[in-house]
Amino acid sequence: MTFSRGLPSLSRSDWEHLIEEWILSERYRRILKRKILDDWSHERIAEREGLSVNGVKKIIARCMNVLREHAKEPPG
Repeated sequence: MTFSRGLPSLSRSDWEHLIEEWILSERYRRILKRKILDDWSHERIAEREGLSVNGVKKIIARCMNVLREHAKEPPG
């Protein structure tokens, strides 16, 4: 599985681990997993979560910034 925007190519389980470890809000984790792991559209996520499309995009952008910082750190 690949996801660009400055993040490394990681397996699904690695993505799940990063998201669980660094994204504190359960709702944000759910949104990010639907986007990255399940390839849902912003529109589909917004409809399911009762949010605007722009709200979903902002949440994903915030979360991706957090993950970018932590994905760069060496393991251990």
